[in-house]
Amino acid sequence: MHSVNRVIIQNSTMEPIVDDFAEMFVGRAIYLMGDLDFGYDKFQFAVTSRDIISIRTPIGLLQMCTLPQGETNWVAHMMNNMHKVLQDFIPHITMPFLDNIQIKGCEERMKNEELDSVGCQKFIRYHIEDCDKVLLRVEEVHVTISAPKSMFGVR
Repeated sequence: MHSVNRVIIQNSTMEPIVDDFAEMFVGRAIYLMGDLDFGYDKFQFAVTSRDIISIRTPIGLLQMCTLPQGETNWVAHMMNNMHKVLQDFIPHITMPFLDNIQIKGCEERMKNEELDSVGCQKFIRYHIEDCDKVLLRVEEVHVTISAPKSMFGVR
């Protein structure tokens, strides 16, 4: 156990349950799977908290500015921040899972072949509009999604 873990109060929040998360996406006609292009170090500690989160190293005192992966509460910290960023879209459009953002399309049974005025199937256009809303919010908070690690328009 890292020495910093001995003095941090354990968060009582449960870690996400994979089965519950996956159930939200079963039977969708289309979805986006986005993998954030950063780790847990994106979310910074308040400047006033950094002194109490310092750790001693062989080269001197190291003042932590972000939560290091593997430390107490890092999963809860990441999940709380992602839920705060995307709260306007949860659970009807997205449900973040750690550093992943999945965006739901319509249910398969609701899918139809009806075209909009420019010849795009309506369910695809609605999905693109939902993706645009979520991705704009992600951009507003200066978070990026890794294109190589993400999948767009997945069946």
